[in-house]
Amino acid sequence: MTQFYAWLGKKKSARIRLAVMDMWKPFRTATAAHAPKASILFDKFHVMRHLGEALDTVRKSEYARLGRDEGMDGQVCRSGSSAGATGSPRT
Repeated sequence: MTQFYAWLGKKKSARIRLAVMDMWKPFRTATAAHAPKASILFDKFHVMRHLGEALDTVRKSEYARLGRDEGMDGQVCRSGSSAGATGSPRT
C-alpha cells in the first residue's frame, strides 16, 4: 500500500475520503499514514467472515457451558425435549 500511495503522490493521497479494504492491519496503517482524511470501509466478505467466526466461538462456548445434548434434528434440547423444525418445543 505504501508503494501505491507513493505512486499516487502526496497531493492525490491527501484528497482520498474513502478507502475500501480488507481487515489486514498493514493496509489500515498505510492508509492512516498516507491518506489521513480517508474513512476506512471494510469489505463485506471479511466482515461477515469475522462475525461468523465470532458467532461460532460464542455458540461453542455456550453449548459447552450448558452441557446439553443435541436433539435428533440438530436443535439444542431444552427441558428434556428437543425443538421441532419450526423451532418450537415438541411435547
